[in-house]
Amino acid sequence: MGLGIRKRILEWLLKDVIVDEIRVRKLRVGEGTINIGSDYIDLSLLTSDPALTEGRVWYRSDLGKIRYYDGSVIKELPAVDPIDVYYLSRSRMVYANRIDLTSTIRKLLDLTYTENKSANGYINYYHCELRLGNTNTSAYEDNHVHFKLTSSITSRAYIEFMMAKDGDFEAWMGFSNGNLDNVYMVGLRPAQSASDLVLCKIADGKWNWLGAEGVDLPAHPAGVRIGLLWDADYGILIAYRDGIPRLCAKDTSFTSFSHIFFYDRGEATMSRFIAPAFVTWE
Repeated sequence: MGLGIRKRILEWLLKDVIVDEIRVRKLRVGEGTINIGSDYIDLSLLTSDPALTEGRVWYRSDLGKIRYYDGSVIKELPAVDPIDVYYLSRSRMVYANRIDLTSTIRKLLDLTYTENKSANGYINYYHCELRLGNTNTSAYEDNHVHFKLTSSITSRAYIEFMMAKDGDFEAWMGFSNGNLDNVYMVGLRPAQSASDLVLCKIADGKWNWLGAEGVDLPAHPAGVRIGLLWDADYGILIAYRDGIPRLCAKDTSFTSFSHIFFYDRGEATMSRFIAPAFVTWE
């Protein structure tokens, strides 16, 4: 019996029939490009958008995105990362630092600190700003300062600053133990269009990039707000730019830090870390 005849008989048998439940191990739809299993759905691997109908959902394999049409515009389902509401609503703040606006010696934070200056480097403190840089016009130099916390970070911490920059540079900040041997940090590299924002760790003195993003910053950006969140319990790192989470990585190399630090790396540069803020919580 031909397939066409069998289909017509099936349609006649099922005419006006209401089925409350059908159980199958696997259902293949269309040309067999969509599979519905017991706990998953395999969508077709499309490289262009289908004809638009309100409520239609599809997968663009070339973009790695699930899209849908709401009747007016194509939208995409956001990637799910542990970055939106991060324990803050059920956390207890245990430690925080603020800018010291009254200190006669203009200390940036009310903490003991260690400076690491290059031959041509300088580190200056202002009421709400830390400036790191160097006057060398022929080679990169490194300048960094580490602030010792009143208690080490062993759970969760967040640090951010507003940045302005002059010269060819890299500006970093993050968590350390008083030096650059073992750190987590986030950095801005405006001269590098493919990796302007970088999430990084240094382990035993070796640099390891955990994520990078090209954000097309101007050569001398001003007013860019950068943040770094670290969750020691889950080994999660999140880099923020202007309050938006941009990079996320999982790394469990380190379990505690005793310092926060700021780091300028470049040639004839000046990094301005404006109004930095730091908080830890349980």
